[in-house]
Amino acid sequence: MKKAVFIINSLQNGGAERVVVTQANYLQKKGVAVTIICIHRGIQYELHPEISVVYLCDDTEISGLSYFTRAVGLVRKLNRELGRIMKDGDVSLLTSNLLFTDLIVRLSGYSDKALYVLHAHQDIVPFSHSFLYKMFIRWLYGKRQVIGVSTSVADEMINVYHLKPDTVKTVLNPINFEEADRLKTEKPGFTEPYILFCGRLTGVKHPERVIQAFCAGSFQEKYSLVILGIGELENELKTMAVSYGVGGKVYFRGWEKNVYKWMANADLLLLTSDTEGLSMVVIEALYCKCPVVSVRNSGTEKVMRGELKKYLCDSSVEGIVEKMKEGLRNYPEILPNYTEPYSVDRNVKSYFELYKEWNDSSV
Repeated sequence: MKKAVFIINSLQNGGAERVVVTQANYLQKKGVAVTIICIHRGIQYELHPEISVVYLCDDTEISGLSYFTRAVGLVRKLNRELGRIMKDGDVSLLTSNLLFTDLIVRLSGYSDKALYVLHAHQDIVPFSHSFLYKMFIRWLYGKRQVIGVSTSVADEMINVYHLKPDTVKTVLNPINFEEADRLKTEKPGFTEPYILFCGRLTGVKHPERVIQAFCAGSFQEKYSLVILGIGELENELKTMAVSYGVGGKVYFRGWEKNVYKWMANADLLLLTSDTEGLSMVVIEALYCKCPVVSVRNSGTEKVMRGELKKYLCDSSVEGIVEKMKEGLRNYPEILPNYTEPYSVDRNVKSYFELYKEWNDSSV
């Protein structure tokens, strides 16, 4: 039986986490024995019951100095777990996901076996263009196989951090279309017309722009605003909504297991982050035939092509409001070709091929 191992910080809310869960569930249903190794505890996604989940520590979060003080112990535990898994048979796929996990994997005895999957641009990290950070990235990923989830993420590693082109590949993130078709038929239990924001309530996603634009465009006269997600800015955003006089029209629904049902019934989805590796939210919304307006960034420009380009905007409140009004008034037909490249079947096939190619060539 084939084996696949995914290593990641946790399975809490986030785009990379959703991607790993999509891949893992799909492979387990196809008869692949899947193990997910998490640095710390926290699961908010539904997993196939036969997937094995291993935690390297019992904490629900690692932060601050703990990143450094606990690294050695985590490396030891990872070596032990991977040794146990690989002793029972060959692994056909081993991926590392997110920066801290990549560091632990890089320090392990299995450093040269993994595919290092980059889900975002490095510019979300402070001082990402400093000389020291560039040196760190070259050490971390140099002579390793790196996967960018979009061409822009892969190009950044080559052009900015000077990794060798033959060690960097692009594999687009996946949607399980069959699963999405099932989930989007459910009803959200929300009867008012609404505009949707779906994402982590953190600074990098700029959710404050959503409330500012909602108020500035007087959208509350016809629509509600539904916000799906959790994060450190939640209380601040709730206060902002009240102070703008739209508190009664803004609904914070927290973390949502099934985003597809909300997308399928929304009048518009709004994305307001300045940077995205590859925006799964945009791809999923388009698959649900939901009109999308997004702040222009390299991660959404690759998805919103052709007629959809005109619904990309600058990050100003005025620019967002203008495109929201246009999108609500007149949005083109969302064709299947916008989302077809993101098939989970195509995604995992590419991963298996690249893993075999990498390990065969590194023997």
